[in-house]
Amino acid sequence: PIATAEKYAFWLKDEKKCDIVICISHLGLEYEDNNPSDMNLAASTESIDVIIGGHTHTFMPKPLVVKNAVNKNVIINQVGKGGIYAGKLNLMVN
Repeated sequence: PIATAEKYAFWLKDEKKCDIVICISHLGLEYEDNNPSDMNLAASTESIDVIIGGHTHTFMPKPLVVKNAVNKNVIINQVGKGGIYAGKLNLMVN
């Protein structure tokens, strides 16, 4: 999933000239083993700017900001499960 996500994110940025790429993921936030996760996805790619995740049903009171493969910030967020919380993320793109 990580290679495929980067392939399409790069295509969106390079070919379609998108300013920002938001990935809707169901990988899960993070695991103790090497399973693909939102954290692995962010760290291993260059073209994804924001990851809105699921699967692990993690409630995050605020998003994480992690560095990607080229040392740029990637925002990661999840808002739990079952619609208990509604997420809102305001992005400012320069």
